[in-house]
Amino acid sequence: MEKTSDEKKKGTGRVTHRMIADKSGVSQATVSRALRNDPRISEKVRKRVQRVAAQLGHRPDPTFNRYMAEMRAMQETRKQELLAFVGNPELKETSYALEIRRGALKRADELGFWVDELWIGESRQDFRTANRIIKARNMKGVLLLPFQNPRVRPELSWSSFAAVSTTKIHPDLRLHGVHGDVRRRFEELADHVVQAGCRRPALVSWQGPFGRGARPRDAAYFWMWRILLQGDPIPPFRMEEHEEFGPSFLAWLEQHDPDCLWVCGQTMRDVIWSQLNRKWKQRLRVASYANVERNEHIAGIRVEYELVGRGAIDLLTAMVMRGEVGIPEEPKRVSFLGKFVGEF
Repeated sequence: MEKTSDEKKKGTGRVTHRMIADKSGVSQATVSRALRNDPRISEKVRKRVQRVAAQLGHRPDPTFNRYMAEMRAMQETRKQELLAFVGNPELKETSYALEIRRGALKRADELGFWVDELWIGESRQDFRTANRIIKARNMKGVLLLPFQNPRVRPELSWSSFAAVSTTKIHPDLRLHGVHGDVRRRFEELADHVVQAGCRRPALVSWQGPFGRGARPRDAAYFWMWRILLQGDPIPPFRMEEHEEFGPSFLAWLEQHDPDCLWVCGQTMRDVIWSQLNRKWKQRLRVASYANVERNEHIAGIRVEYELVGRGAIDLLTAMVMRGEVGIPEEPKRVSFLGKFVGEF
């Protein structure tokens, strides 16, 4: 007499959890737990599942069981690991810091890591305080969130934990980094400005230590003029942080008569737009290489900084699980491209 499919599978010993689940009327997860006598499953269900497994000829796979036990142990270990997010509280509410943090927190939670956030200043004493906290709590990894000074050098015990940076720091401190692609972002913005028909774009930026990304920004601005527009660039208008736009800015506008302002920073672009009179708002287009929201009246480049946060956590947690600590000999650089959003 022809054997049934169940009898055939019983003879080979290849009975899957799916087969047992179908016969028992429960999920595969319940089958797995019942076969391990997990107390989370009621005794009645455990016995029913085990009876069905015996009828089907289920045979435990010792190699697979050992592998799953190791995976469960690793997951429990992960949930005990603690990461530190270190950043400047003055930048905590900026759009890109919020997105990096949101993406990083979500990804850390998905991977089973706990997080403590240390919002500190940028002085040596601030970093000493952070160092004591990291050591006392036995934190295995440190994620650097945005700092104000792009040349800051956090004095932490780098040899004690893994570290990844999402911010510009002192060039001598060569950590693994995950960022938005600054150079490509500036070049893409220059292309869009020229394609939109702008022939007299002008750069407005901070100067001094607040000019984040100054070199690639300035290089892209002069490249736009000399290569794409084939002319001499309008001298940029530069101002100190917290300086108010006043007569000097208006005089610069009247003197050079730009048709597009290329501005940096969320604060700067918002202040410029709010202070321009009707005449200049009608004549000027405003393009920003800071993170632009899709519903704003200002066009520019938007980087999905949540992806930067997630990517940073992927890199950091992989280092933690491998036991990597200290400043790497060859730091990795991971960059995320932005997209042009808005209309001129």
